[in-house]
This record gives sequence, C-alpha cells and structure tokens, in this order.
Amino acid sequence: MSTPSRRTLLANTPAVAVAALAGGTITKALSVEPDPVFAAIQAHKAAIVAHTAAVDTGDEDASTDAEDAALEAVLTCQPTTQDGIIALLEHMSAPSEDGTVLAFAFGADEDSPVYQAAADLPAMIAETLRSLSKA
Repeated sequence: MSTPSRRTLLANTPAVAVAALAGGTITKALSVEPDPVFAAIQAHKAAIVAHTAAVDTGDEDASTDAEDAALEAVLTCQPTTQDGIIALLEHMSAPSEDGTVLAFAFGADEDSPVYQAAADLPAMIAETLRSLSKA
C-alpha cells in the first residue's frame, strides 16, 4: 500500500478543502450572511430620491427626517466585508447638495446623531479592517 502524493490528494479533494489546506479562509468563502451595509446604502439612496421628490412638491419636512434617519443608519451600519467597506466609502463620496454625502453629514448640527455618526465613521471602518485582517 503506497502513500499518495500531495499532488494526488489535492487533485482528488474538493475545492473547499483545498482552500483550507492552502490556508484560505473558508468562512469568508462560504459566508451566506449578506453585508448589512448594502441594504443600509440602498435605503439611504431611496430616502434621497423620496426627499428630492418631496422638495419638488413642497412637502419636505417628513422626508427630511426620513433621509436623516437613513443617513444615520448607513453611517452606523458596520460593514462586515471588504466589499461592504468599499461600497460605504463610495457612497459617502457620492455627490450631494453639500459636495458629498459625507460632507452633507458633517453639515448637520454638531450635537446631532448624524454628525456624530460621521465623526465615528473612520474608527468604525478601521475596526472592520482590523477584524477582517484577523480572519
């Protein structure tokens, strides 16, 4: 009875096992949980559209509150993946009436939750990057 070579074992091993043997992170490859930041970004984009429509009709008070809530939600939604971080940063740099979405957030009153969430954003992204590098 001969011992199979590493090449023979790898050729007959499913791809997931090969990734594990190669030091790949199976949890990243098999994660079925979607990054929650994508839904938060979509909700904020929808709130922006609704607010713009409300401004056009002169009924913007409720839509302003909804947009602020959606902006706070996206700013406080911690990404769980590298793609989520990229999407969040791209969304924050998207054009807005004050320059970018992030500039709009910093235009809020300094005591507001939106301003505080904007101020906390870099630390939150750093925390996510730290946790991803440990995985």
